[in-house]
Amino acid sequence: MRDSRSNVEGDYYACAPYASTPFVSPTLRPSFDKRIAIQYNALQMIIITRLIWDDWNVNHIALHGVTQIDVEEVCRGNFLTRQTYHGRLMVIGPNASGNLLSVILAPEGNGQYYVVTARPAAKKERRIYRQTKGDSRP
Repeated sequence: MRDSRSNVEGDYYACAPYASTPFVSPTLRPSFDKRIAIQYNALQMIIITRLIWDDWNVNHIALHGVTQIDVEEVCRGNFLTRQTYHGRLMVIGPNASGNLLSVILAPEGNGQYYVVTARPAAKKERRIYRQTKGDSRP
């Protein structure tokens, strides 16, 4: 159930890794398709069992300088979430290099999400992430 209260501008929710096993997309490593990443806080729980990829979304995120691996690193890391239009989910978090990315996911049911787009996080998104997570960088 979604709470109308907010801990930072907008409806961003801080999420921290619950499972020690990282999420890896079945499209990259089929042997890990049973692993689940659970991200949670008091207001909302997100369970990602699979990211759905096709030629369109892989090519689209490449236009923004983002790779499939970058998106998967964000989705298994320490990220913030917020609801966007059409029931989609915005995920803001760092990839393995520490670059903050913004990923839009469309729920497909049973913990599966279609990757709509991904791009470097905007200045406001970076500020909100750093304020929420306690990072002092500008």
